[in-house]
Amino acid sequence: MEKNNLFSQGAGKAADGIYRFVVPISKYLSVVGVGATLFVMTMMVVDVISRKAFRHPIIGAYELEEFGMVLMIVLAFAYLQVFKGHIGVELLVERFPKRARAILEVFANLVCLLFWGAIAYEAFFQAIDQKAKGITTANLLIPLWPFIVILGIGCTCFAIMLAADVLRSIQMATAPKKYLDAVLPDVGTFSAEDYVAGI
Repeated sequence: MEKNNLFSQGAGKAADGIYRFVVPISKYLSVVGVGATLFVMTMMVVDVISRKAFRHPIIGAYELEEFGMVLMIVLAFAYLQVFKGHIGVELLVERFPKRARAILEVFANLVCLLFWGAIAYEAFFQAIDQKAKGITTANLLIPLWPFIVILGIGCTCFAIMLAADVLRSIQMATAPKKYLDAVLPDVGTFSAEDYVAGI
Protein backbone atom coordinates (compact mmCIF):
# COMPACT_ATOMS: atom_id res chain seq x y z
CA MET A 1 0.00 0.00 0.00
CA GLU A 2 2.87 2.39 0.81
CA LYS A 3 4.45 1.74 -2.59
CA ASN A 4 1.12 2.51 -4.25
CA ASN A 5 0.88 5.68 -2.20
CA LEU A 6 4.36 6.82 -3.31
CA PHE A 7 3.54 5.96 -6.92
CA SER A 8 0.29 7.89 -6.65
CA GLN A 9 2.05 10.92 -5.17
CA GLY A 10 4.72 10.81 -7.89
CA ALA A 11 2.11 10.73 -10.65
CA GLY A 12 0.28 13.62 -8.99
CA LYS A 13 3.43 15.76 -8.71
CA ALA A 14 4.30 15.08 -12.35
CA ALA A 15 0.77 16.07 -13.40
CA ASP A 16 1.01 19.28 -11.34
CA GLY A 17 4.29 20.17 -13.06
CA ILE A 18 2.78 19.69 -16.51
CA TYR A 19 -0.32 21.68 -15.57
CA ARG A 20 1.81 24.60 -14.36
CA PHE A 21 3.62 24.59 -17.69
CA VAL A 22 0.77 24.03 -20.13
CA VAL A 23 -2.22 25.80 -18.55
CA PRO A 24 -0.82 29.36 -18.98
CA ILE A 25 0.13 28.54 -22.58
CA SER A 26 -3.32 27.13 -23.27
CA LYS A 27 -4.90 30.29 -21.85
CA TYR A 28 -2.96 32.48 -24.29
CA LEU A 29 -3.76 30.18 -27.19
CA SER A 30 -7.46 30.31 -26.31
CA VAL A 31 -7.32 34.12 -26.32
CA VAL A 32 -5.95 33.97 -29.87
CA GLY A 33 -8.77 31.57 -30.70
CA VAL A 34 -11.33 34.06 -29.37
CA GLY A 35 -9.73 36.78 -31.52
CA ALA A 36 -10.00 34.47 -34.52
CA THR A 37 -13.68 33.91 -33.74
CA LEU A 38 -14.32 37.65 -33.74
CA PHE A 39 -12.38 37.98 -37.00
CA VAL A 40 -14.42 35.24 -38.71
CA MET A 41 -17.72 36.72 -37.52
CA THR A 42 -16.73 40.21 -38.67
CA MET A 43 -15.49 38.92 -42.02
CA MET A 44 -18.76 37.05 -42.64
CA VAL A 45 -20.90 40.09 -41.81
CA VAL A 46 -18.81 42.47 -43.93
CA ASP A 47 -18.77 40.01 -46.83
CA VAL A 48 -22.56 39.59 -46.75
CA ILE A 49 -23.11 43.36 -46.59
CA SER A 50 -20.65 43.86 -49.44
CA ARG A 51 -22.46 41.25 -51.55
CA LYS A 52 -25.98 42.55 -50.91
CA ALA A 53 -25.38 46.29 -50.75
CA PHE A 54 -22.60 46.76 -53.30
CA ARG A 55 -22.86 43.53 -55.32
CA HIS A 56 -19.15 43.08 -54.81
CA PRO A 57 -17.98 40.25 -52.52
CA ILE A 58 -14.69 40.49 -50.67
CA ILE A 59 -12.07 38.59 -52.65
CA GLY A 60 -10.62 35.76 -50.61
CA ALA A 61 -13.13 36.12 -47.76
CA TYR A 62 -13.87 32.39 -47.81
CA GLU A 63 -10.15 31.57 -47.54
CA LEU A 64 -9.66 33.96 -44.62
CA GLU A 65 -12.69 32.51 -42.87
CA GLU A 66 -11.29 28.99 -43.28
CA PHE A 67 -7.97 30.03 -41.73
CA GLY A 68 -9.80 31.81 -38.91
CA MET A 69 -11.83 28.68 -38.18
CA VAL A 70 -8.64 26.63 -37.88
CA LEU A 71 -7.38 29.08 -35.26
CA MET A 72 -10.64 29.36 -33.33
CA ILE A 73 -11.08 25.59 -33.04
CA VAL A 74 -7.66 24.06 -32.41
CA LEU A 75 -6.29 26.80 -30.17
CA ALA A 76 -9.12 26.29 -27.67
CA PHE A 77 -8.71 22.49 -27.36
CA ALA A 78 -6.20 22.45 -24.50
CA TYR A 79 -7.84 25.13 -22.36
CA LEU A 80 -11.22 23.46 -22.76
CA GLN A 81 -9.67 20.23 -21.48
CA VAL A 82 -8.70 22.00 -18.24
CA PHE A 83 -12.40 22.26 -17.42
CA LYS A 84 -13.39 18.92 -18.97
CA GLY A 85 -15.45 20.87 -21.46
CA HIS A 86 -15.20 18.34 -24.26
CA ILE A 87 -18.23 16.17 -24.82
CA GLY A 88 -18.11 12.87 -22.95
CA VAL A 89 -20.79 10.24 -22.56
CA GLU A 90 -20.80 9.15 -18.91
CA LEU A 91 -24.23 7.56 -18.67
CA LEU A 92 -22.81 4.15 -17.75
CA VAL A 93 -19.41 5.07 -16.32
CA GLU A 94 -20.77 7.50 -13.72
CA ARG A 95 -22.49 4.56 -11.98
CA PHE A 96 -19.20 2.68 -11.48
CA PRO A 97 -17.27 2.73 -8.19
CA LYS A 98 -14.79 5.57 -7.83
CA ARG A 99 -11.66 3.49 -8.40
CA ALA A 100 -13.16 1.80 -11.46
CA ARG A 101 -13.98 5.24 -12.88
CA ALA A 102 -10.41 6.38 -12.24
CA ILE A 103 -8.98 3.30 -13.99
CA LEU A 104 -11.26 3.81 -17.00
CA GLU A 105 -10.19 7.46 -17.05
CA VAL A 106 -6.57 6.32 -17.38
CA PHE A 107 -7.35 4.30 -20.51
CA ALA A 108 -9.65 6.94 -22.01
CA ASN A 109 -7.07 9.71 -21.56
CA LEU A 110 -4.30 7.47 -22.89
CA VAL A 111 -6.24 6.69 -26.07
CA CYS A 112 -6.98 10.39 -26.56
CA LEU A 113 -3.32 11.24 -25.95
CA LEU A 114 -2.14 8.78 -28.61
CA PHE A 115 -4.76 10.00 -31.09
CA TRP A 116 -4.07 13.71 -30.72
CA GLY A 117 -0.33 13.15 -30.48
CA ALA A 118 -0.48 11.38 -33.84
CA ILE A 119 -2.49 14.25 -35.34
CA ALA A 120 0.04 16.78 -34.03
CA TYR A 121 2.93 14.78 -35.48
CA GLU A 122 1.20 14.47 -38.85
CA ALA A 123 0.36 18.19 -38.88
CA PHE A 124 4.03 19.18 -38.53
CA PHE A 125 5.00 16.62 -41.16
CA GLN A 126 2.35 18.01 -43.53
CA ALA A 127 3.50 21.58 -42.87
CA ILE A 128 7.03 20.69 -43.96
CA ASP A 129 5.66 19.01 -47.07
CA GLN A 130 3.34 21.92 -47.93
CA LYS A 131 6.16 24.44 -47.50
CA ALA A 132 8.47 22.44 -49.75
CA LYS A 133 5.79 22.29 -52.45
CA GLY A 134 4.89 25.96 -52.07
CA ILE A 135 1.16 25.31 -51.88
CA THR A 136 -0.98 28.44 -51.43
CA THR A 137 -4.63 29.46 -51.51
CA ALA A 138 -6.23 30.07 -54.91
CA ASN A 139 -7.20 33.74 -54.60
CA LEU A 140 -4.95 35.44 -52.04
CA LEU A 141 -1.98 33.12 -52.56
CA ILE A 142 -1.51 32.72 -48.80
CA PRO A 143 0.84 29.82 -47.93
CA LEU A 144 -0.95 26.98 -46.16
CA TRP A 145 1.95 25.69 -44.08
CA PRO A 146 1.90 28.34 -41.28
CA PHE A 147 -1.69 27.44 -40.46
CA ILE A 148 -0.86 23.75 -40.48
CA VAL A 149 1.94 24.54 -38.00
CA ILE A 150 -0.64 26.34 -35.82
CA LEU A 151 -2.84 23.25 -36.06
CA GLY A 152 0.14 21.18 -34.86
CA ILE A 153 0.82 23.58 -31.98
CA GLY A 154 -2.79 23.45 -30.82
CA CYS A 155 -2.89 19.65 -31.00
CA THR A 156 0.49 19.38 -29.23
CA CYS A 157 -0.71 21.56 -26.36
CA PHE A 158 -3.88 19.47 -26.15
CA ALA A 159 -1.83 16.25 -26.14
CA ILE A 160 0.39 17.59 -23.33
CA MET A 161 -2.72 18.41 -21.31
CA LEU A 162 -3.98 14.88 -21.93
CA ALA A 163 -0.62 13.51 -20.75
CA ALA A 164 -1.11 15.40 -17.49
CA ASP A 165 -4.62 13.99 -17.26
CA VAL A 166 -3.24 10.47 -17.75
CA LEU A 167 -0.89 11.03 -14.80
CA ARG A 168 -3.68 12.53 -12.72
CA SER A 169 -5.89 9.54 -13.56
CA ILE A 170 -3.08 7.19 -12.52
CA GLN A 171 -2.83 9.09 -9.23
CA MET A 172 -6.55 8.60 -8.67
CA ALA A 173 -6.46 4.92 -9.66
CA THR A 174 -3.60 4.16 -7.24
CA ALA A 175 -4.50 6.53 -4.42
CA PRO A 176 -5.63 5.32 -0.99
CA LYS A 177 -9.40 5.07 -0.62
CA LYS A 178 -9.48 7.92 1.91
CA TYR A 179 -7.87 10.30 -0.59
CA LEU A 180 -10.04 9.04 -3.43
CA ASP A 181 -13.21 9.64 -1.42
CA ALA A 182 -12.12 13.18 -0.58
CA VAL A 183 -11.23 14.20 -4.15
CA LEU A 184 -13.41 12.27 -6.59
CA PRO A 185 -17.12 13.20 -6.69
CA ASP A 186 -19.74 10.55 -6.04
CA VAL A 187 -21.08 10.96 -9.59
CA GLY A 188 -19.21 11.93 -12.75
CA THR A 189 -15.51 12.41 -13.39
CA PHE A 190 -12.97 14.71 -11.82
CA SER A 191 -11.81 17.87 -13.55
CA ALA A 192 -8.32 19.28 -13.95
CA GLU A 193 -9.85 22.59 -12.97
CA ASP A 194 -9.66 21.48 -9.34
CA TYR A 195 -5.90 21.07 -9.56
CA VAL A 196 -4.95 24.19 -11.50
CA ALA A 197 -6.84 26.75 -9.43
CA GLY A 198 -4.59 29.70 -8.86
CA ILE A 199 -2.19 28.90 -11.73
